[in-house]
Amino acid sequence: MKSLGKISIRLEKDVISFRNKLLETALVLSNDAIYSTKIAASASSFCKYMMGFDELDIDVTFEESNANKSTIKLDFGELPVDFEMSDIPRSLLFGIGLAHAEERLVIGFTYAYEIQKFEEAKELFNVKTVDELMEAVKNKNAELESSLANLKDAKDLNARMEGELEVGQNIQMSMLPANEFSNDELDVYAYLAPAREVGGDFYDFFSVDEEHVGFVVGDVSGKGVPAALMMAVCKTYIKSYSSGNPSTAEIITKVNNEMAKENANYMFVTVFMAVLNVKTGQLTYTNAGHNPTYIRRADGALEKLGTLHGPVVAAMEGIEYKESAVVLELDDNVFMYTDGIPEAHNDKGEMFTDASLANFLVEEKFVSSRETVESIVKLVEEFENGADRFDDITALCLDY
Repeated sequence: MKSLGKISIRLEKDVISFRNKLLETALVLSNDAIYSTKIAASASSFCKYMMGFDELDIDVTFEESNANKSTIKLDFGELPVDFEMSDIPRSLLFGIGLAHAEERLVIGFTYAYEIQKFEEAKELFNVKTVDELMEAVKNKNAELESSLANLKDAKDLNARMEGELEVGQNIQMSMLPANEFSNDELDVYAYLAPAREVGGDFYDFFSVDEEHVGFVVGDVSGKGVPAALMMAVCKTYIKSYSSGNPSTAEIITKVNNEMAKENANYMFVTVFMAVLNVKTGQLTYTNAGHNPTYIRRADGALEKLGTLHGPVVAAMEGIEYKESAVVLELDDNVFMYTDGIPEAHNDKGEMFTDASLANFLVEEKFVSSRETVESIVKLVEEFENGADRFDDITALCLDY
């Protein structure tokens, strides 16, 4: 008998993580997607049932039964005091071998597993999940949140609050990439100005693989520290799921399912994500409840990418997002932004509007990505005419 590893289950999200690990492990060992899915589903259902009695610490082992059959076993350890074997619903026992001896509970799945793939399966089972990696990010952000909470008891609240928020802004801005990037294929410039010391807007651009580059602009509902924390989580998930995957629909679908699981504050994120094949010019994109993006063609024509491919991110699990594609030609440029630009207000209560933004992009001669972004930001500031800014402003322009 060989141990694949141990896992602790305290919350429902731990069951989901365990189900995914077991599915991938069984798939490596058996190369049978249907049977592996059944194993994962049965085991997770059984775990949810057992959570009603106690927190779970499961030892997952691999046992070679004979030349053709091997078994994955889940050892739940000692039986809870109030647990009766006869009370287990029959529906949970489908596809499961159940055993107990000396007050221990073990379930097993027997199949023609390949013993030579054990080390590969073990490594896969023990790899850190996105949830586990996210804990580090959440802990860092929790320090900021805790610091802000402690300021309530300080004598000089205002002065100390300003200092802490400045630190928070520095932390948030440090999570964004440098706002300018240029090579033989792309010229990119981005700008973000939070309405408060910390905000919920974000942008990102990164390599997906050798031929694809990802671009994201997002806007979290709400303001301040909660929005900044949500922004950090969303940005991290997107970049994690983008590695080697050029499908924006698949990426946003996965991000939404993860973020919707733990959304006690019912916050959400609007996201526009695009992946550009720098060799062919194909731009694949998904709009999750966000503002449209504009393509300014080399001949001056303006194209609006206004299709919505799904609702805002983190509102509900189980949504399958879609994607569209368009081809960029040489010297075409793309402008992505958040609603802080069209919804900017002046001292008369008037809004800047999407129409004003579109008119600028049509009339202004393109010089560079930086020139485009800085000119639009300046135009918005002039329009505001000193009025208080109520929302973050973010803009990203890329020239192909």
